[in-house]
Amino acid sequence: KPYYLPKRRISIAKAVETIVAAGGVPVLAHPLLKLDAAGLERFLPRAVECGLLAIETRYPLFDAADERTADAAAEKYGLLPSGGSDFHGENKPDIHLGTGRGTLNVPDEWYEALREAAEKA
Repeated sequence: KPYYLPKRRISIAKAVETIVAAGGVPVLAHPLLKLDAAGLERFLPRAVECGLLAIETRYPLFDAADERTADAAAEKYGLLPSGGSDFHGENKPDIHLGTGRGTLNVPDEWYEALREAAEKA
């Protein structure tokens, strides 16, 4: 279009504050799409300090190495693991609700832990 405004980014502190104020649980979604392992290591200490509680460790585009990296980060920083199919409807026809591309498995216990964290928020 002839007129374009770039996305405005907010700080991790403001994002976490807003999510918690709304009664939510701050989860870092698909962290390895924008960050590599080194970037994740630089980002997470500040994010956890700001109140980040969980990290997505299961995602349709993650391979086994990505899952291991995300799992290790969750353990190192005391974050709850999370996962999602990234289902967005017809605009992503190869991704199915709840199963992603067919092999996604997010344990029910993870959901329960996130629900309990939300109740405490």
